[in-house]
Amino acid sequence: MKKREFEVQSFQNGGISSPLLIQATPRRQRSLQRRCSGRHYAPPTMHRHPSQNEDQLVNQLLQVEDSLERLALVQDRVRKTPPLPAQHRCESNRIHGCATKVWILAEHQDGVCRFQADSESSVVRGLASLIAEVFSGTTAAEAAEFESKIIERLGFERMITPTRLHGLAKLEETIRAFARSAKPAEAP
Repeated sequence: MKKREFEVQSFQNGGISSPLLIQATPRRQRSLQRRCSGRHYAPPTMHRHPSQNEDQLVNQLLQVEDSLERLALVQDRVRKTPPLPAQHRCESNRIHGCATKVWILAEHQDGVCRFQADSESSVVRGLASLIAEVFSGTTAAEAAEFESKIIERLGFERMITPTRLHGLAKLEETIRAFARSAKPAEAP
């Protein structure tokens, strides 16, 4: 059966619904449209524990049963977000140990950590962004202690090369190191 591209309105970034283009058979298209319609993704905007962020992302992405389609969905999500500006794609923000260049922009403000990841590869950018989202919107203490299992929970560890898995582990180590070095928020 021939596959063709179709749109699914499923994820919402910053309050604006954005269509996702997915290639699938007509039967799979109907299934995805039913499953994804009305479901929205919103990045964490207030303080949440990393486990809550991870659970939310996993629940949303596991609605797509096929792991290859799920990975394509992760890639589509980041294609719609702007890359890091050139001034942040610098050596000091680079994650070493990755086969592909990966950068992380880390901020700690008002007691909350925020992370944004970018890469030259769309697959790595998508996976790195998932890890960054898990830790974004959390306190430094929570981020420093939490170990994400989002790649395993989504079934991606079987699809990714050991080199890429190592690079993603380095990314998470860098996030936790940043969180350990962040100063706690002062009490008002």
